[in-house]
Amino acid sequence: MRTANEAKRVWVEEIMGIPMSIHLISPGRASVANVEQAVRECFDELREVDRVFSTYRADSDISRIRRGELAVADADERVALVADACEHAEQATGGLFSARWRGWFDPTGYVKGWAVEEASRRHLEPLLSSAAAVGINAGGDLQLFTAAGADWRWQVGIADPHDRGQMIAVVDVLNGAVATSGTAERGHHILDPRTGRPATGARLPRSWPTDSRRRTSGRRPQWWPVPSITRGSRPRSPAPGSSSTMMLG
Repeated sequence: MRTANEAKRVWVEEIMGIPMSIHLISPGRASVANVEQAVRECFDELREVDRVFSTYRADSDISRIRRGELAVADADERVALVADACEHAEQATGGLFSARWRGWFDPTGYVKGWAVEEASRRHLEPLLSSAAAVGINAGGDLQLFTAAGADWRWQVGIADPHDRGQMIAVVDVLNGAVATSGTAERGHHILDPRTGRPATGARLPRSWPTDSRRRTSGRRPQWWPVPSITRGSRPRSPAPGSSSTMMLG
């Protein structure tokens, strides 16, 4: 059994206007082959996704589509893939998830989680050949990996939306995704796409079992401030003082 000692490394970059951090757990002091390149390529891929999908950049494909200058079919090939996924998500949730609720195509409720999963599986998961665990936190969207036989389990603290300094739960994750949407960091930013108004009635967390961040995007209603909990995960009461807990809001 490989043991995850205290050899932890963290890289942080600002992408999509938020801090994104990659966390590597390696056994003992052992170095991980090609880790710097893998981290750089993961961040670079996420920057490239932002270039295509950003609603804040005038030159992005999404902004050009909104202005009528570009058709989805003529955009970066990933736009059509995301548009199709968003359409399926809208159908599966009965309209509670929508990429067109503003009247134009805005897939930001899906893109970040999808991009994080794609990039981390391509660049970070292969590091498990010599690392005990690796994961990425992109502003509350997590994709976490643990090597077979490693003595490691990720602990994800879920912040109380009414008191940022308190945790309402800690989720233990072996492999999978965790996504949160709450008011602790950004206030009432979760909107009901049917009305366009903030949803303030729900406060209790709910979960959907999945090993894929993109499926938490599709299953999680826009209006519900919840953590989405993956297979290989279990919620429990907060464990004060746990040094490996990552807080999400």
